[in-house]
Amino acid sequence: MKRIAIALLAGLAAVAGFSQVASAADLGVKALPPAPALPSWTGFYVGANGGWGWASNFNASSTFTDPTGGGVAISPATSNLNATGAVFGGQLGYNWQTGNWVWGVEGDFDGTNINKLNNVGETIIAGGGGPPGTTASFYANVNWLATIRGRLGYAWGPGMIYVTGGGAWASLDFNAGGPANDFVFSSTSTKSGWTIGAGYEWLINPNWSVRAEYLYYKFTGGTNGTVNAGGVAPAGTFTTHSIGNFDVNVVRLGLNYKLDWWR
Repeated sequence: MKRIAIALLAGLAAVAGFSQVASAADLGVKALPPAPALPSWTGFYVGANGGWGWASNFNASSTFTDPTGGGVAISPATSNLNATGAVFGGQLGYNWQTGNWVWGVEGDFDGTNINKLNNVGETIIAGGGGPPGTTASFYANVNWLATIRGRLGYAWGPGMIYVTGGGAWASLDFNAGGPANDFVFSSTSTKSGWTIGAGYEWLINPNWSVRAEYLYYKFTGGTNGTVNAGGVAPAGTFTTHSIGNFDVNVVRLGLNYKLDWWR
């Protein structure tokens, strides 16, 4: 009988010990913290950007015309104004995330220092005389760039790769001067066009993100100006200065802050 009692007590002790181990294991599993939720891209944001830009296919020309029949000829002048310079500005936009896809719209405005001055040699022939040399000067400056674009991104973890495109505008200064600084022309105009690009953005935390992106701009509607003689050139003659369609490329870095005031 005594042996039976001892055996029963030993069994109860074993069961109790197993139950405590199991309870401790259960408590250990329940005590594990839940996996942190990934930050969302949804929301309004505002930010700043800065980088470098360069203009390509940026060509200017001057053509002299003498309708008086005075026998004066000035050779045409052409110049490449592929300018470079810094860009800096800001952006404002909204993102909407569905699963891994992020849809958005963004507007930006950047001041630029993309400019170039070039002097081109010309030849003047007047009344059968010799060909004295002179120059025509060309200057172009992109004052600012602005866009309104759609964005489509694919996010995984805190990172997102995206493509973007939409309408673009640029403010352009164009100055030109003919032989011996005659036929001087100056204009400032706003050009319209389109832009397309791509980038990568990284969420530092739920509100701050950094990005790197490239944008290609295409602008149409060149500037043309006809200037009558006002200096050394014979009266009645004129020169037409023009600058054609041009492209701008921009590589820039950006910092955004997501505005979550409604949460």
